[in-house]
Amino acid sequence: MTYVSSGYEQFHGIDRLVATRAAIILWTRLAVMPVEILFEAIEAELEQRGVKL
Repeated sequence: MTYVSSGYEQFHGIDRLVATRAAIILWTRLAVMPVEILFEAIEAELEQRGVKL
């Protein structure tokens, strides 16, 4: 006997994929944010000392 999934189950699976994707994107942004802040601070300090970037 073959099992045929309903449209609701397929849609529910897509919801989980979208939620997982959003969680991965959020986690990545939070992980990169401190590094981005650090680089901006270094860049500002170099510009203040007259280094052209």
